[in-house]
Order: sequence, then C-alpha cells, then structure tokens
Amino acid sequence: MKKWLAILFYALMVYVLFLNKTELLAWMQQGSHSMFLMLLITICLTFFPVLPYSVVIGIMAFVYGTFPGALLCWTGAWISSLLMYAYARFFYGDQAEIWLSNNERVQAFTAKMKRNPFVSILLARLVPVLPQAIVSVYAGAASISFPLYALASAIGKIPGMLFYAFIGKHLLGFLL
Repeated sequence: MKKWLAILFYALMVYVLFLNKTELLAWMQQGSHSMFLMLLITICLTFFPVLPYSVVIGIMAFVYGTFPGALLCWTGAWISSLLMYAYARFFYGDQAEIWLSNNERVQAFTAKMKRNPFVSILLARLVPVLPQAIVSVYAGAASISFPLYALASAIGKIPGMLFYAFIGKHLLGFLL
C-alpha cells in the first residue's frame, strides 16, 4: 500500500510541476536571490527525494545552463552528502559500529573498504549502483575519514552531474 501511495505522490508532483512549468521556470530565472534558494532546494531534494535527482539536475541545467546548473546541483548534492555523513557518524556512530561488526559479510566489506577508502567512495559515486544516501550514511557509520570522504565524494559526483545536466539541457529544450 505504501509503495502505491509513493508512486501516486510522485505522479501527482510531476503532474503539478508540468501544469505550472512556465510559471515555475520564470520564477526560477528571476533575480540572483533565486540561485541561493535553488541551492537550498537541491539540498532538501537530496534528503527528501520528491523527484529523481537526475530530473532536478536536468531542470537546473535547462534554467541556468549546463555548467551553472551542474555546479548548483553538484554543490547541493555534495553539501547534502556531507550532512548525511555527519549525521550518521555523530548520531549513530557507536550503534552503527556494533551493527557493522555483528554481520560477517558486512564486516568483511567494511574491512575491504577501509583498506582504500578514497577509491571505494570514489567508485561508489562514479558507478552509482547504490543509492547515494546509503553511501553517505555507510561511510559515516563505518568511520571513514571525513576529509577522504569529502574529497572522494566531491570528485565522484562531477561526471554524473555533467552528464545529467547536458542531457537535461538538451532534452528539456527539445520537449519544452
């Protein structure tokens, strides 16, 4: 039942956004104040994904241009990932360490990840098989070094942001 409610909610959001696309795009483009507000919105959308983030990247690229839109979404996603990491590390660190050590498979995976945390996080960001929030929370729970995590996340998010921004800029330009 919950799954159907979520699907219905997403469909309703897309419908409402589509109905109001002209007004929404005009509002997003007015003034420099909207850029900071859009950054806050991108951060919120990574915490509470009302829309797939690839759609958000495409919309931002359509409104602001490929590189500014990608930069805006990259900044929002990176800040959000740092906040998720910090939340997991500081609020669930001890509990998570216990949980991670109780499961042999998870413990083995964590040990492998800790041998080369930079490459592990970088690959998790470059090849997004796992949801990005899980990567952030897991890294925080596994006590991966914050500077390594931050740098690997920052670098690893760049190609995806540019890809979706390029696609969004050209595809939305064609559709709208």
